[in-house]
Parts: sequence; C-alpha cells; structure tokens
Amino acid sequence: MRFCPRCSLSFKFLVLTSIVLLIAFSALETYFMVRQKEILLDDLHSRYESLARSMAAGARYGLMVGDVSALKRLLHTLREYEDVAFALVLDEKAEIMASYGAGGPPAFTLKAFAVKGCGDEAIYTPQRRGDRWIWIFSVPVCIPAEATSEEILVGMGESGRSELRGMILLGVSLERVGRIIAALKARSLEIAGVVALGSFLLVLLAARVVTRPLKRLTRAAYRFSGETPLEPLHVASGDEIGELATAFNRMMERIARGQKELEEVNARLEEMNRTLESQVEERTMALKETISELIDARDRLEAAYSEMKQMHDVKSAFLRSASHELRTPLTAIKANIDYLMGYERDGLSDEALDVLRVVRRNVNNITAMVEEILEIVRLESPHVGLKMEEVDLTGLVESCVAELSGLNYGIELRLRLQDGIRVKGDRKRLHDLITNLLGNAYKYTMQGGWVEVVLELDERGIALTVGDSGMGIPPEHLPHIFEPFYQGTKARGGSGLGLAIVKGVVERHGGWIEVDSVPGKGTTFHVTLPRELLV
Repeated sequence: MRFCPRCSLSFKFLVLTSIVLLIAFSALETYFMVRQKEILLDDLHSRYESLARSMAAGARYGLMVGDVSALKRLLHTLREYEDVAFALVLDEKAEIMASYGAGGPPAFTLKAFAVKGCGDEAIYTPQRRGDRWIWIFSVPVCIPAEATSEEILVGMGESGRSELRGMILLGVSLERVGRIIAALKARSLEIAGVVALGSFLLVLLAARVVTRPLKRLTRAAYRFSGETPLEPLHVASGDEIGELATAFNRMMERIARGQKELEEVNARLEEMNRTLESQVEERTMALKETISELIDARDRLEAAYSEMKQMHDVKSAFLRSASHELRTPLTAIKANIDYLMGYERDGLSDEALDVLRVVRRNVNNITAMVEEILEIVRLESPHVGLKMEEVDLTGLVESCVAELSGLNYGIELRLRLQDGIRVKGDRKRLHDLITNLLGNAYKYTMQGGWVEVVLELDERGIALTVGDSGMGIPPEHLPHIFEPFYQGTKARGGSGLGLAIVKGVVERHGGWIEVDSVPGKGTTFHVTLPRELLV
C-alpha cells in the first residue's frame, strides 16, 4: 500500500475497508431502490392492465346495446381504485360514450389511441400531464359477430369472428408510487447512517483482531522464505494463525491430489472427444443421406405437380371441347322438338306430347349445364378476360331480385341496399353471381322463413351479403361447396356448378367470398369486392 507509507496496517485496513463498505453499501442501496421501483411499477402495470381488460369485458354489453347508463355504472366502480385518474369508454368511431374522473377528458387526441382491430393487444402509453406522469391503458372491446345481447350479458358467444365495438381508455396516476419511492429513499438514508456507523465500529474492531495474529504470521513467514512454495509450512502456534498454517498445508495436499485427478479427467475427455468426433461423422453422413432423400422427394413432388397441371389443362380442354361439341346436337334436338310441338302438334297424341315435353325439359337442363361448364372453363382460363364496364351494382341487385320474385312464395324477403354504389365490372358475370346466391337461398328455405340481401360499403370494401333461415350446410360439406360438380345434398337437384361460378366471378374481380352456416338455422354468404372497383 503506497499511500501513507508510515501508517500502520490497522489504520490502512480500517481506511480501505471503510471505503469499500461505503461503496458497496451505496451500490446495494442504489440497486435496492431501482429494484423496488421496478417491482412497484410492474405491480402497478399488471394490476391496472388486468383492470382495463376487465373493464373492456364488462363494457361489451353496454357498447353492444348502446346503454350509456350501464357504462357509467361500470366506470363508477373505479372509485375504489385510488390510482385511477380517469377512464373513458369510446365507441368504434373514437367518440366518448362515458367518462370517469374529476379532471374531465384528458388533453390529448382520442383518435391517436384508436385500436385498428380486434387482433390488437392491450397497449399502455406514458404521458406527462403537468408535473406528474400518467399511464394510459387502451384495450379494444370486441364482440362476436353473431352473438346476441343476451349471450354477451351472460358471458357466452365467445367463438367465431369478432367485431370491434369500441375501446376502454384507463388513465393511471403514478403520484402514489412516487410518494412511496420518496419514503423509501428517506428510510434508506436513515438506515445508511446507522449501518455506516456500525460498519465503522466493526471494521475498527476487526482490524485490531486480525492484524495482531498477522504480525506473528509475518515473522514466521520470514523464516521460511527460502523454501519452495509446495513444501508444507510449519508454524509452531496453537492460535488462529496455526490453524491457518494447518489449513494451508492441507490445501497443498488437496492441490496435489487435484492435479492428479485433473490429469485423469483430461485423459477421459480426450477419449470422449475421439468418440464424439466419430459420432459427429456418422451423424453427418446420415444427414447427407437425409438431404439426398429430401431432394429426391422434392423432385418427385415437382414432377407430380407438373403432371397434375397437365391433367388440369387436359380436363379444361376436354370440358371446353365437349361443351362446344354438345351445343350443336342439343340445339338441333331442341329445334326439332319445338318444330314438332309447334307445327305437327295436331298430328301427335297426348302421350307423344308428354314425352316431347319431358325431352325438351331435359334438353334445357343439359343445355344450362353445358353453359355453366363453359362459364367455369372461361373463368379458370387466364386468356379469357372480363368485359369491364360501369355497372350500377345497386340497380343490378334490385333487377336480380325482381327476376327471381316468383321463387319467394311464402318467404319473407329482407332488402337493405345502399344507394348509388357503382362499380367497374363484368355486368353479365356479376348478374350470374347475384342470381346464383339468391336462387340457392330461395331453394333451401322453407315457407315461413326469410331471405336477406344486404349491399353496403364497409372498411374492407364493397360488401354483398346473402343470408337465409334455411336448412343450412353440414360442417363436413363446407370445405367443398365451391368445388365444381360438388353437391352436399341431392334433395333439391342442381348441377353443383353454381357456387363454383360464384367463386370464380368473385376472384376474377379481385374479391373473396366467405360462408357461415349452422345446420337447421341457415346459411350466409359474404362477398367482398375491393374498393378499387368503385366508380
């Protein structure tokens, strides 16, 4: 120790130990304060995030039915939480429906906290208001699309697609936490003073107790200064220093034994290393073989995909050719039947006329099926384009409803059409899309039921919804209903091509189609076209 060369070892030990203890205690105190603050803030964050989520769950019924009084009663329960500075219930347009807190709504833009969708997690945002900090927790309030208010009230209706109905903003003040931390700091300073005084006295006592035997050990060490380090140290003393010398000798013996054991361990490690290298080499060879097998499997998969694509092309070519070839004889058959029933009617018996009517009906069905097959082929072909023009979609839906008015006997028709929706699209194919969906709805709905058609603009695009209260579709059939020629039931007839055409028309216009169905309760088709088609 270079400082104070003439000072005694006791004094140097006292000074240095006091400095070390002071630094250690300061570091420990700093760590304790930081850790305590983190614990307090984490506990505050967890508690009020859970509270915000609970408030969001409790607000679902009030937001769904628009019950402002229920929302206010919900916010009134926050009075038992002293850290809550304010709380707001916003609807899906970020408008305030209910508020809590003496300070009124906070001075910030509410739309900045608007949640974009039901997939968002709870978000907290720290804000400085005056001389204090406030955490703002924002939680979306989502409600299942098909849930009723009664189901929401009793906590049911959690499955299925959800809709955003609003959000909860919960402002939490950190003022109480700040007071707790300030009190902890004051208490720590008091403890620091007591500990510093006690440490000084203990260090002073320890210095006197330790340095005396060390002086005797130093004098004894001078006598053995010429000995090798590994030779045992002989100290004729029965006090702590003698015990220290005995412990030192035992340590030398253990070091010698440890060196021998270390050599043995190194030998075993070398053997294990050689074994491990052999195993790694074997695993590498096995991995190479596996990679080779994967490459072969990939090649076979590519070949199978190419073959499947060729089969699809052959199928499309066959359907196109067969459909064209069938049109000519079907047209001829229909013309001859019309001739017989028109010009030769008087010379035919009633039985012959009945036969001709049955033949004509079946020819018409086959002709319609051929046209649907050709339409499927056209929609799947990238070379056949759409005839894009400006279409009054609202008027087209009304026209399709009027065309199929003869099918709605005993069925309630519900129309909700937004005026003035004009799009750029293929009028004929959009007509086929609407009539297919509406025709299916009538076909599978019994008398006394209802069919609903909705056309509107929403956040995703142009939304066309066709729903009914009919027999519904069993869950095992839902993944296949858009496949050509697929029929979940033969009870109502049909070719199984209508929904395939609908899906093709929607996708060629850049949109998508979804279906919700419950057996015995009805089916709803949701068609969404992109906003880029709007004129």
